[in-house]
Amino acid sequence: MESNLFGIALLGFGGGLLGLLGIFRRSWTKSWAFRAAPLALAAAVGALALSSDKPALAWLPFGLAAFWALLNWGDGMLVVVQRALDVLRRPALACGSLLVVGPMLALLWSYAATSPPDFWEAPKNFLDDDLSVILKTPIEQHAVRTDAGRLLEVKAPVRAASVEEIAAANARKTADTICTNGAGVDYNCHGWVFTGGRYWIGGSQVQTILDDNGYFPVDCPEPGDIIVYRDRDHRVLHTGLVRVADEWGILIESKWGSRGRYVHTPENQGYSLGYTYYRSARGGHLLSGINSMSTQHAVPTATSSGDAR
Repeated sequence: MESNLFGIALLGFGGGLLGLLGIFRRSWTKSWAFRAAPLALAAAVGALALSSDKPALAWLPFGLAAFWALLNWGDGMLVVVQRALDVLRRPALACGSLLVVGPMLALLWSYAATSPPDFWEAPKNFLDDDLSVILKTPIEQHAVRTDAGRLLEVKAPVRAASVEEIAAANARKTADTICTNGAGVDYNCHGWVFTGGRYWIGGSQVQTILDDNGYFPVDCPEPGDIIVYRDRDHRVLHTGLVRVADEWGILIESKWGSRGRYVHTPENQGYSLGYTYYRSARGGHLLSGINSMSTQHAVPTATSSGDAR
């Protein structure tokens, strides 16, 4: 966000100032330094945009740079382009370029058509239901920590869900899944994995848990491992437990927000196609201090029971 704000201020103020100077000091516009200044400004703002959380916006300053270059050096650029076209029009070069470019484009097209995306935008209404309006509040406690001693925030709903809200959430269909528990607001996916289904844990804390509790990525998961889904910016979106991993495939059990808990294939969910399996040598996934707190809702973890409920 800071990069975006600085880039916006630099482009707006710097571009406006250069424009005013050019209008009131027309003699300056003939100098090489003045004509190059907007390019330097656009390059600096473009670099800021590329380093921000919205790099796609870099086309704005780079577009300004291209426009300015076309205005000031368009004639020379056209001469260079014309000379290049004259060379490429030679039959040998033209046919040779077709020989190389044609198969290359076909190969790229084939790759793009057959390769699944690493990430996709989840359907907007994927987790929308009546239960999503129930707020969650942090629990005043000093017990839940990582193995390294870092305190974690856990949350609980401010009220219980009504029978009507639960029924509406359970009525939503999920294709190719096995429901192991109905909808509820007592815990989310991270709370299912790390608190045994007692509380809510924010996704921003998951990487801290992975770091402090000795988790390491694995390519070949085993029952009892965890799966972590991330978006294109590497932010944690979802977690689950590996229930089955054999020659027939892999099955995950996870809680879908306030909706139910489901057994599904790694790809069959609405969060992300970018995921990593993790394993830890510690005994189970429960966080330190969870068992000393009053239990709201208990469910088995992958290491305490082989059966999902």
